[in-house]
Amino acid sequence: MLAVKGANRVPKVTSAERGKTITCVCCMSASGLYIPPAIIYPRMKMRNELLIGAPANAIGIAYETGWMITKVFVKYLEHVVKHSRPTEEQVIFQRVTYCNFCSCKM
Repeated sequence: MLAVKGANRVPKVTSAERGKTITCVCCMSASGLYIPPAIIYPRMKMRNELLIGAPANAIGIAYETGWMITKVFVKYLEHVVKHSRPTEEQVIFQRVTYCNFCSCKM
């Protein structure tokens, strides 16, 4: 925080938004292969109206917290395989930087 020396008040800017946060998972390879995003909403049931205006072929996933967990991650990996269409010789690698949901048994 920077202020003029001797200033009595220091203004600050904060966000007034207090809504729920959604998670958007995107994937693109170095060769330019684009996988449509997965949008994770903090809800119990998914409604198609939530995807109005979303990118083409994006999927919506409903989960209580709106965070990525094991079963949501598996759905996302199925989405990646569907859109990348790998052959038996190709292998899909996924780099996970935040891995508190990696309790998945594969």
